[in-house]
This record gives sequence, C-alpha cells and structure tokens, in this order.
Amino acid sequence: MVGKLGIGITYSASNGNELVANYLNKVLTYWGIPIIGNLNIAHLIDNEEAIATKIDNLVIKTLALISDIKKLNFEALEKIFELYRVHYKNVGINSPENPEYQSWKLNGFFDEFEYEALFKKKFQLYPEN
Repeated sequence: MVGKLGIGITYSASNGNELVANYLNKVLTYWGIPIIGNLNIAHLIDNEEAIATKIDNLVIKTLALISDIKKLNFEALEKIFELYRVHYKNVGINSPENPEYQSWKLNGFFDEFEYEALFKKKFQLYPEN
C-alpha cells in the first residue's frame, strides 16, 4: 500500500466510532498507509448538516495535506518499515522464493532505508497510464 494515503471512515448507529477508528488507524498504519484523517459518523446523533460539515472539513484538510506532503507524520511508519525490512531480508536468506520477499524485491522496497523516501517515490497524484 506504499504511496497511498488513508482516511478512516466509521459509521455506527450511536457511539463506538472512536474505538473502531483507533483500531482502523492501526491496521492502515501497519499496511504502510499514512493516516490523513478520520470521518466518524454516528447515525442517530449526527444530522445531515453535521455529517456534511464533517465531510467538508475532511476534504479541506485532505487537499491541504496532498498539496504539502511534507506535513505527513512518518514516525510510526518508519519503525514498522524497518522491522518489516529486516524481517523480509531474513526471509529471503532462508527462503528466496517466498512470495512476500519476492514482492518486496520486485517493488524495490529493499532499495530504500527510510519509509518516507519510499513513500515519496511511489506517491503519485496523477499516475501515468
């Protein structure tokens, strides 16, 4: 998922969104996705106007982050990337045909030592066809 940005969206009948959003953020982070925002909608609490305002605010924040990618926080992603990098290098030593090792090798993940550099290399606003 390198080069993708993440927005956690939760929807529930009442409360509980925050707990689910925190878990979703952890999952997205372990997938290598920088979280740029969350949208938590409580169906029985938020009216249509409140939901529209939340979406508008998230869109504004998202556009600002996309235009200035340097504002993203890569701290947790750097640590996870380093652990995965070491792990998959070791996997490759013991089992060079392992599909996950091969994927890392094919995608050039071993060529970078920092996740932020890898992310910026893979991130494209308008991918070429």
